Amino acid sequence: MRPRDVLYTNRRLVETLLHVKAEFRQDDERALLIAPQPHAAGGIGGGTTPVFFGGTVITLPDFHPVRTLERIEQESITYLLAVPAMLQAMMSADPSRFDTDSLEVLVSFGSPLSADLAHRVAEAFDPDYFGNHMGATEIAWYLTRDVTADLDAATSPGTAAINVETRVVKLDENGEAGGPDDRCESGETGELIANTPYGMDRYFNRAEATNEAFRDGWYYTGDLGHLDEDGRFRPEGRKTNMIISGGINVSDVNVERILGEHPAVVDVAVVGVPDEKWGERVVASVTRESDSSLTEAELLEWCRERDDLADFQRPKAVEFVDELPRSATGKVQKFKIEKRITS
Repeated sequence: MRPRDVLYTNRRLVETLLHVKAEFRQDDERALLIAPQPHAAGGIGGGTTPVFFGGTVITLPDFHPVRTLERIEQESITYLLAVPAMLQAMMSADPSRFDTDSLEVLVSFGSPLSADLAHRVAEAFDPDYFGNHMGATEIAWYLTRDVTADLDAATSPGTAAINVETRVVKLDENGEAGGPDDRCESGETGELIANTPYGMDRYFNRAEATNEAFRDGWYYTGDLGHLDEDGRFRPEGRKTNMIISGGINVSDVNVERILGEHPAVVDVAVVGVPDEKWGERVVASVTRESDSSLTEAELLEWCRERDDLADFQRPKAVEFVDELPRSATGKVQKFKIEKRITS
């Protein structure tokens, strides 16, 4: 699918900037811009908002964990937005070697944040505000949460942001989401939808795509998940990434979360590849710690020993790679992994 040009009106843009300031508690920040700027998080949350409210933005030509930590120390950075893969790389670079005491606001976005990574980041930087946020360039942030007080629950991006209403709606047998009033019960998997005053006016010259994305004023995010007993959204992946093996839905995000708990696993992506017997089989693409000798057999055995991985969820194969392919916005490009494995 080719990229869609997202149009903001001036009013919508200002409302979104006010929204970001309120959520992130910004006050004359010194921001380090490492988040991709084509994404709303980088272009609006990381760059435009601090400048709009009188702050300072320092940029880097590209992301490098050591240079990022050096710049935090040198420029007394107070505000940083980063995807989990960036945070993981910064942890591997040993942030204790740098003075990062100035960092007050740290926001994770773009992909799921594991509890293990949240603990390590919080211990390393000790920010006043540590956010796990979920959003889209189309409508800015729609789920938001300060995870500082409950790092073990950091995998959830929380509840609706200020002035935003969210719901999880039921899916039919074809995986299509129902209307805004067709809500899921607690614990039931569905698609997350959001009603918000923030974000875009429309897609540029793509009226049909705009009508598909919005129904009765609700934006259909494509994010699958469920609400827990506390009303927090628990992501289970994207509709387009759901794996169907033997007629059973397998959440790629859940499998990735569990594999990510192995001490030698740095980064992981799980995909479904064609299988004559099961329709699709689960395959994991993994990056290891640089000094690790972890083998495919060892990791598969570790998976078999996990009580929280059913047999149909367990990877049938593992490939080890130096790094996972990512887009300019930091998201793993799973279609490239699938193409490489199937070819």
